Order: sequence, then structure tokens, then C-alpha cells
Amino acid sequence: ATAVASKCLSGAGSYPGLTIKKVLKAKYPNLARVPALVTILNRMIMGRSGTPKMPMLLANGISDRTGDGVMVEKDVQALAYSYCRRGVRVQFRKYSGLSHLEAYIPFEISAFGFITRNLDGLPVPDGCKSIGPASSLAPVK
Repeated sequence: ATAVASKCLSGAGSYPGLTIKKVLKAKYPNLARVPALVTILNRMIMGRSGTPKMPMLLANGISDRTGDGVMVEKDVQALAYSYCRRGVRVQFRKYSGLSHLEAYIPFEISAFGFITRNLDGLPVPDGCKSIGPASSLAPVK
């Protein structure tokens, strides 16, 4: 424990078997019941503080039943759907079988083309018709 006491806990695979439960004190079994943390997390919900003015490319790896190990697929889809409903041109990509880090490569390739088209003044395809509602992005109460 002292060997990693000052290290960051991010980085997939750095600490095999480490779970959020093992990091938290026993009196905090449910993070959604810690008021200060809930306030902070609610402020960080993307899409709550404004609407993008330019087209967006959102993507998610899908390495398990919920997402890519970092991002929850249905949350990213809900954000894409929310932006679409506000008139933003959105493309939402899913990278099946890829973790968050592994999805970086195909995402970068897509993002390069997406940004280049946008900067060249070419129309960016709108994928909103294929993006449906998903998870709720409502703050935790």
C-alpha cells in the first residue's frame, strides 16, 4: 500500500482487483448518498451547462455489457440524443469489442476526418435520425 500511496489510481490494469468499494471507507457504501460528492458529480454532467454551437462527434467503446470500462454506452448515447433534440448535428459511433483505451485509435481516425470536414466548411453528416433516447442524464437527488 505504501508503494502506491502517492500514485494516481487511473490507468486500466494498474491495480488488478481494485474496486471502488475497496478504496472507500465502510461508512460510504453508496456514493449516491454522499451529498458533497453528489453535488460535484451533478455539476459535471455533460450537456447541463450549455449547447454546443458546432457539430459533435461522440463515440464509445463497448467491451462489456455496459460500455468501455470507463464510459457507459447508454450515457454517451443519451448525451448525443440530448444534443440532437437541441438542434446540434451529432454523429455517435460505437466501437464493439473495444475498451476505452482501445477505442482511441478508431476514434482518432474518425475525429480527424470529422474535424477536417468541419474546418474545410464541408457539411458534416447528421446522424441524429439513428440516435434514440437512452439513460437519464438527470442529476442524482
